[in-house]
Amino acid sequence: MVANGAVRVTTCGIRFFQLLFAIILVGALSYMVDQFRDFGFGGVPREVVTPEVFSVLAIPFTAFSILAVLSLDNTGQIIATFLDFTLFVGYVTSAGLLRHNFHRHSGENPLRASLNNIRTARGIDGREDRNGGLVRLVSALVLIQLFLYFITTVLSIFIVSKSASSSGNAPAHEKHSRFSFSRSSRGSGEGPAAPASTV
Repeated sequence: MVANGAVRVTTCGIRFFQLLFAIILVGALSYMVDQFRDFGFGGVPREVVTPEVFSVLAIPFTAFSILAVLSLDNTGQIIATFLDFTLFVGYVTSAGLLRHNFHRHSGENPLRASLNNIRTARGIDGREDRNGGLVRLVSALVLIQLFLYFITTVLSIFIVSKSASSSGNAPAHEKHSRFSFSRSSRGSGEGPAAPASTV
C-alpha cells in the first residue's frame, strides 16, 4: 500500500512537468507555425505541426491523468494509461520528424535554416539567434516528453495492476473472515455444558 502511494505521488509529480513542458512547447511551436504561415511559401512543415498537435492534446490529457491518480478511480487510471501511451507514441513520431535538428550547433539544424530563410527572402531580419534557440528548445523538450510519457505509461500500468490485485483479494479476505467467525460461533455453541449444581 505504501509503495502504491509512493508511485502515485511520483506519477503526479512527473505529470506536472509533462503539463508544464507541453504548455512551453505549444507556445514555441505556435510561434513557428505563425512564422511559416506569414512568411512561408510551402505551408507548415510536419516536424512543426506534429509536435504542436500532440502538445496541444497533452494539456487536457495530462490534466485528466492527474485527476485520475488523485481520485483513485481504477477506470480513470486505465484511461489515463491509454492516454499516456498515445502521447508517448505521438512524441516518438515527433522526435523522428525532428531527428535532423538535434545538432549542438544551431546552424546545422535545417528547421532553424528554414525559419531564417522565409524571413530573409522577404527582406526581413532572419532572427537567427532566436530561431536557433527555439529549435533547440523544441527538440530538447520533445525528447524529454518522450522519456517522461514512457515512464508514466509504465507507472500507470503498475498502478492499474496493483489496484486490480487489491480489489481481487478483498472478497477472498472478507470470505475468510466470515468463515472464521462462523467456525468460532459453532465452536462456542458446541462446547461441553456446565455440570448442573446439586442441592
